[in-house]
Amino acid sequence: MGCGPSNEAASYVTTNFTIKASAGKDQLGQQNSHRTINTTHTQSDDTSCSSPINCSKNIAISGIVNDEKNYLGRRGIRYEGPNGKRIEDVYDGVHENTRNICRSVAGFVRRVTHKQTRIDCAVKIFNLERLTEKGMQQLKEEVRILSEVDHPNIVRLEEVYRSESAVYLVQELCEGGDLFHWIGNRAECKKEGLPSEERCADIMRQLLSGMRYLHSKGIVHRDMKLENILFDTEGANSELKIIDFGLSKHFIPGERQHENVGTLYTAAPEVLRKNYDERCDVWSIGVIAYVLLSGEAPFGGCYGEKDRRPIITNITSGIYHFEPEDTWANRSQEAKEFIRRLLVTDPNDRPTAAEAQKLPWLLRSRRQSQSLSPAVVRSLISFKNFQNDLRKLLCEVLSYTLLPCQVKSLRREFSKLDKDATGEISLQDLKCALLSQENADIVVTEKDVEDIFDAIRIHKTDSCVHWHEFIAAVLCLCSVDERNQRLAFDRFDCDHKGYIAFNDVLHLVGDEETDDATIQQMWTNSLKSCGSRHLHMNYNDFQSLMRTVTR
Repeated sequence: MGCGPSNEAASYVTTNFTIKASAGKDQLGQQNSHRTINTTHTQSDDTSCSSPINCSKNIAISGIVNDEKNYLGRRGIRYEGPNGKRIEDVYDGVHENTRNICRSVAGFVRRVTHKQTRIDCAVKIFNLERLTEKGMQQLKEEVRILSEVDHPNIVRLEEVYRSESAVYLVQELCEGGDLFHWIGNRAECKKEGLPSEERCADIMRQLLSGMRYLHSKGIVHRDMKLENILFDTEGANSELKIIDFGLSKHFIPGERQHENVGTLYTAAPEVLRKNYDERCDVWSIGVIAYVLLSGEAPFGGCYGEKDRRPIITNITSGIYHFEPEDTWANRSQEAKEFIRRLLVTDPNDRPTAAEAQKLPWLLRSRRQSQSLSPAVVRSLISFKNFQNDLRKLLCEVLSYTLLPCQVKSLRREFSKLDKDATGEISLQDLKCALLSQENADIVVTEKDVEDIFDAIRIHKTDSCVHWHEFIAAVLCLCSVDERNQRLAFDRFDCDHKGYIAFNDVLHLVGDEETDDATIQQMWTNSLKSCGSRHLHMNYNDFQSLMRTVTR
């Protein structure tokens, strides 16, 4: 039997405790009615209504994004308020129910198409009338978290729009579906069967890398489950993306959480007791590993059980068995031990995400590290010449517009540098990779590596290089096209003048270590480089400047 999705929402209630649970069928591959919407209706939804929400809610929601406009902009995320450009003017399909991906209490997630570039994105729509005060705060936290993170296995927030009646979070679209249906389809298909251990271990490595990164930034997810893990493309070697930070929260080391949130089948025992920390996410990953390896949920919780009390008892007692026996007979002892270590009821005895990465099962089948591609090394060396050059910033903004297919080859190169799978590259990581590279035609000194590291870090206050900073440094290896350039130009031209002015650049830089005079000089040099005859840069000038770094 598989971990079946639900036909209708169910809750398990005890004294002062409510946790979301799925009531479902016995086949893992059954369609999830919470995540897949009946698309026979073509009428618009009520998030498009023009009537304003009540005054107190309007004031409250303005604090969610208005106070963070500069913050979002400096992370390459476009923000448009009620008086700015409407999302309907930028994207097709915003209010078409036939484009629904899934829905929630507060609204919908929809597939939309950028009018100019025809690139598809996912937009998460929050109907403000349906949001409680607590929901408002959760939305603010979600926006803040998504604007802070930059990891290959975490979904990317692209834009934020706000109207009088709704907030729209535009995110990268993951085309490969969720892990729930992926494992369900394989379990039902006798020819394919359950995934290999090697594939399961690779999935675990990606999830733990993302989770380690989140925890290192003081973020606990609190709803890790199969449905919140998507494949970025439909290909066999697709990367995973962790999504849905609606229940996520910032924390400080040692802080305890007490909110009753999450989903029953992956909930940790301490969450049920309402006294937990970030290691609740590690338990959830242990449950996911069990399901991937067997097609079963270890504690139940999503088979349509009417009585939730036995499930709660199983979870809090840590009672599970490696069943069905014939399935687990074909799984290694290292895989079983991995699950045993993560599904420990006492969180103090449970490994952290970083410790879980070092368990034997994941180390056993990990790909051997290889030398960096010579093309990557040359690109990094060239990028250090942009030390005090506006093109660095242009490259970073452009990197945020790239699709998964445009950066797929770079993911492995990033992993070669990020040897500990932290999701970031330290100076020591870069030294180990560049000083040990075996290409005799490329000579790199320790001073060169330090200069490269300083050049790649767009934000000097950070101690590591992030995923999109790395992409920016090797942008010439990406298949950049007209769509990317148009999107990047629009990110700079935030008030839709049709050109980029110095204040637009100043707004995006936002770096206290760079004084206005230095930025002004960088701007002047860039205008000369692109041959602009004005004090601003039009789209043709922008393209001319970008050709010097993408060719």
